[in-house]
Amino acid sequence: MNIHNKFITLIFMYISVFILSSYCFSCSDNNRNTPTPIENRVKTFSISGTEYQTIEEMAADSQLIIVGVVKEAGDFRIELRPGNSLYYTTSSLLIQEVVKGDPAGTIISVQQDGAPGIVEQVDDPIFHRGERVILFLKKDIASDIYYQPGHNTRYGIIDNKVYSMDFISEYNRYFSVPSERIFNGVKLDSFIKKLNENIDVIE
Repeated sequence: MNIHNKFITLIFMYISVFILSSYCFSCSDNNRNTPTPIENRVKTFSISGTEYQTIEEMAADSQLIIVGVVKEAGDFRIELRPGNSLYYTTSSLLIQEVVKGDPAGTIISVQQDGAPGIVEQVDDPIFHRGERVILFLKKDIASDIYYQPGHNTRYGIIDNKVYSMDFISEYNRYFSVPSERIFNGVKLDSFIKKLNENIDVIE
């Protein structure tokens, strides 16, 4: 092979290596910038609201206190505002026991801030179907929809024991809740008895 052919072969090799390197870098860069599927990147947020110091105060301010099971969850709407979008999710709950108040029926609608799989409140994640809860609620004046009036006005029930969201939230965050309102595995009957005693005193 003469010098001319060797020179051409060498140039061809350099060009091949450059093209291959550029392609690999491009593939690596594309993989790095591929968006994570939305179900793996739920945003969380906190909102300002009434911060009750005691369960007595929370019970006194609530129009309805119920033990119930989430029947259907996940119907959400978006309210568009300049520079921001607000999400609201409405779920239906089957009432098992009324501790305070007089609901119109055995099934009520409860609205939460946020949307399932998109953005959820850290101390009040969107309900799951079949979830059993104790809710402290107020009723919207213009509709039949109920809402939670303050922070941490929801408790989970597992095996007939009551838990604050601090212990069962899927986001594994501890919230600044007064110690008088924290419950970790208290028997449901004892919890309701305590509520009834407080409500009797209030009324």
